[in-house]
Amino acid sequence: MAEEVKEKEEVKATTPEEAARKAADVIIKQLEKEIGDKPIPDELREKHLGYRNIKHVRTFIEQRREYYAKLFLTQCKRDLKLEMMEKGIIPRPSKLTLGQREAKKAGMADYYNIDESIMMHLSKN
Repeated sequence: MAEEVKEKEEVKATTPEEAARKAADVIIKQLEKEIGDKPIPDELREKHLGYRNIKHVRTFIEQRREYYAKLFLTQCKRDLKLEMMEKGIIPRPSKLTLGQREAKKAGMADYYNIDESIMMHLSKN
């Protein structure tokens, strides 16, 4: 909770340009924290949170549309994370969540991945 307040205070700045840059820095710090403090390659950082995208954020801030600025930065963060997964810099998340794995081990029916023979057997009961 205290960190969130601190990050919100950091974004406040004198000019829209400064605010956009600080908001991008906060997004980068959040992503680094999510991926386990691994460094983000400079070329990917520049591609997703470089001058062009910061210019868009600055425009949103100038128009007093902070919601759109935050949404745009969130999308940039998502795209950066996906590209890092594609290039093998960070591992892809596992396809099944822990709860789904436990259910399969227990032998419970997975109604989304059921074949016809099991469906016929279940429907007879």
